[in-house]
Amino acid sequence: MNVQKPMTIPLRVLIVEDSDDDTALLVRVLERGGYAVTFLRVDTPETMRTALKTQTWDVVISDYIVPQFGGLEALRIVKEEQPDIPFIIVSGTIGEEVAVAAMKAGAHDYIMKGNLPRLVPAVERELREAAERRARRRAEEQLNEAHRKYEDLVNSLAGIVYEVDARDFRFTFVSQQCERLLGYPAEKWIKELTWQHLIHPDDLDVVYHYCATATKERRNHSIEFRMMAADGRVVWIRDVATVVSEEGRPVKVRGVLLDITERKLAEEASKRAEEALHKSEAHFRKVIEDIFTFVPEAVIVLTEKLNVYKRNKAFDDIVQEYSPKLQYTKEELTERILQEIKTKITTGDRTEIRIPHKGN
Repeated sequence: MNVQKPMTIPLRVLIVEDSDDDTALLVRVLERGGYAVTFLRVDTPETMRTALKTQTWDVVISDYIVPQFGGLEALRIVKEEQPDIPFIIVSGTIGEEVAVAAMKAGAHDYIMKGNLPRLVPAVERELREAAERRARRRAEEQLNEAHRKYEDLVNSLAGIVYEVDARDFRFTFVSQQCERLLGYPAEKWIKELTWQHLIHPDDLDVVYHYCATATKERRNHSIEFRMMAADGRVVWIRDVATVVSEEGRPVKVRGVLLDITERKLAEEASKRAEEALHKSEAHFRKVIEDIFTFVPEAVIVLTEKLNVYKRNKAFDDIVQEYSPKLQYTKEELTERILQEIKTKITTGDRTEIRIPHKGN
């Protein structure tokens, strides 16, 4: 006993047929198969195009021979207007060779009118495959969109994103920033340029050895060096690289080349300024030393906290000469002089210092 499917599955069918009776027969077969059928019969190219442009259809069922209009032309119109719709030929006069030709042209199935029980399973299969095709197309569109966004992101970075073959370090990918930064178009990087063309000659051996060793050992690495732009400019680069391995061996190196020229120039300027400062400080110390060595007057230098930083020989000679005359020890006279100096500094007194006899 055959159990009929409940008529709950909506199905929109565009039928290419010149016979109302044959159309009604097709609809009954589909309804007995469990479909709630909404259909439109067309029998000219114009009405078919209008139907495809103005409505959405789940399946197209076409007779192979319609007066002034045939199944192959109907198939061509479907491919132009809505290529994802399943197209099934149902005919009573089609031969095997013609059927094969129709399948090669893009028809999804052909059914003889004398074998209509095949229609429902064919529709079910083609609807399922059409859904899978739409899902694949959406996935491809999403993948393409993700790829486009990835490219936009990569090309928006300030550095050059690259990929090289780990065996010979030839470029297999390079982002569009390469032309802005170094003046060479991406195509030239891929087809012509090697690291030997790009790295400054004075840095080449060290950089190549370091990167080759790190890649062989499957170590991610980073190094700073100079590259030569197309116009002859020297560009300082920081290369941050990741080694991609398969089955325990390196196969690719992916990385980003960051322009650090401004930072390097600033570092060099800072280094020159520091060297100039050191020279200035050395010169100042030399002047001070000359003063302490050759000036005949007593000189003493105090820190901000009024501690003795340095005193010259003339100061010690004066202490040596006057300490017995004033009945002080050298240490006592030195301390007395310092106290007087500190008092005058803190009070703002600019008068001369007089040290009385110890007994007074």
